[in-house]
Amino acid sequence: MHSIVFIIPRTPSMYRNQLREQLWQQTIISLENQTYKKWIALVIDEKNLTNGKFQHIKSTARKKGEKIQHALNIIETWKKKPDYLIRLDDDDLISPNALENIQNKNFDVAADTYHTFYDITSGLFCQTQRPWLANTVIHKYEHAIKIMDNGKPLLDQDHSKEWHQYYKNKNIYSFLKQNPLYCRILSNTSVTSALDSNYIKYVQSFGFWKNKIKLTRIFKLQTKTSTNKYWIGFLIRLNYHYCIMKINRKL
Repeated sequence: MHSIVFIIPRTPSMYRNQLREQLWQQTIISLENQTYKKWIALVIDEKNLTNGKFQHIKSTARKKGEKIQHALNIIETWKKKPDYLIRLDDDDLISPNALENIQNKNFDVAADTYHTFYDITSGLFCQTQRPWLANTVIHKYEHAIKIMDNGKPLLDQDHSKEWHQYYKNKNIYSFLKQNPLYCRILSNTSVTSALDSNYIKYVQSFGFWKNKIKLTRIFKLQTKTSTNKYWIGFLIRLNYHYCIMKINRKL
């Protein structure tokens, strides 16, 4: 059985609000629901606390990369190293049976075939293929700690630029579209969405969105039907079809 360590850089407290904390609780639940039990989570935080499989480690680091490297430095002191490492943001979800699916597999990295996104404002999913690996994949430990040309470990590299290049000639295990490894949560409280003043435009840039009941069940998402969600979902779809019409006219 593989031993697995999640590295979770917590959002600095100055950026946490009620919704952000609710999303963090969903992340915790998604890990606690794992059917595979040989894992622990190192949470790089602003306090020291051990709560079951979650080890909160106090750090003065503020940037995500610094927190990741702090976690790697701690693991380096362990007598027995883990087999695999997973970088996970504190507002994203892991499928409950994802780790069990790879327990008897031998690979250098395990990653999703399709990137899966969930928008909490509309309750819609988007799944799209991209030429790079998603932010959350399962790295073999020896690869995750490999120092790259810029002096930083692979785990702390830009996933959209470096990981697919590093792993292109290595053994990649691919999760199927209908049963993905992880789901990235989009909300208007995230740091990345704050960079775009038009949230609907930001969401639409990911691709086509629709209801996916099976994914809702896999990730055990609590969806609430509301008029606001209906209209946001309607606007996302409308904007998508409008963009397609503009492209067709140019052709």
